[in-house]
Amino acid sequence: HGDQLTDMDYMKILGGAPADLRKKSTLMTLFRENLEDDDLLELAEYNDRHLQEALGAISDIDNSTQTFVVSEMGTKTERSSGISYVEHRQIGTFPEASLASAKKMIDSDLAEWGLPAGDHGKFLDFWIMELYEMTPEHTMRGRYRYICDWTGEIFYYDDHPDTAYRKDVLLKRKEYERNLFSGVECGHSINIPLPFEPGDLIFVDCSPFAPPAVCLVAETGSDCCALQCIYPCGGGKMSIGALKHSHFCNWGETWRPYLSPLYRAERYTGELPEDQKYMKILSEALRKEPELGRALFEDVFFQKTVVMPHEIEEYMGGRTDGRQSR
Repeated sequence: HGDQLTDMDYMKILGGAPADLRKKSTLMTLFRENLEDDDLLELAEYNDRHLQEALGAISDIDNSTQTFVVSEMGTKTERSSGISYVEHRQIGTFPEASLASAKKMIDSDLAEWGLPAGDHGKFLDFWIMELYEMTPEHTMRGRYRYICDWTGEIFYYDDHPDTAYRKDVLLKRKEYERNLFSGVECGHSINIPLPFEPGDLIFVDCSPFAPPAVCLVAETGSDCCALQCIYPCGGGKMSIGALKHSHFCNWGETWRPYLSPLYRAERYTGELPEDQKYMKILSEALRKEPELGRALFEDVFFQKTVVMPHEIEEYMGGRTDGRQSR
């Protein structure tokens, strides 16, 4: 689908990729050289300028007026409810702050858990490093947040909420939304063509920002909300939502992973847990009748957000014998 992507699509893909910010900065500079649209060129220059400021801030911390707070974020899924969530644990405040000291603290944290050095694979923890600075009123206010994995590589950054949401600086909010390097958590969902069809089981891997999950494509389309997926909610229940907006597992409306699910989404052909076998049956039904997805959304999920498999079976049975009028 490369011929269907716009320059803006490529910029969003680059900004949201799970890669070190410095590498992404280099690629953005190269990409910017080939831009012809003035608005996109201005946006690319804006992002590069602000990214350099953010990287400079973390590379040259003034310990007399700034401090660093590092928090470990662990993604977990409750077995009973199926709700995925993020646990927050502050692991250090650094009056003698530096990126190296933060990385040392992360390494120490991993060592406490007895984890060996090297590649931790699908390690479902990440870290948020917050840079605070002294205000003229002698209070500490957040300036930037940096999001990194266990290696200490910084994938995303954004203006700290203390700065981004100041009510007296409306322009700051506009600038906050223009940051292409802030990830999905700050609203930057990617909307690009995908090769999936109704009935496809999709494996989504947003680690370390979310547990891996399997969902079922119910409906497709070009709109950002048109690719609807059915996903497990625990206890055999299911719900539906837009994959491009990270609705691939039961978040309880509390969190969105920084990484878009589109980067690593792929068709799934493996086995499903016993309480998710209904997705295999529903997959076969959707392949035979792709329009079933829209019908399920309008007649079942629109009425009741979370449903049980038997409710789907009853609805499908009604469609078969003509009891459902559409």
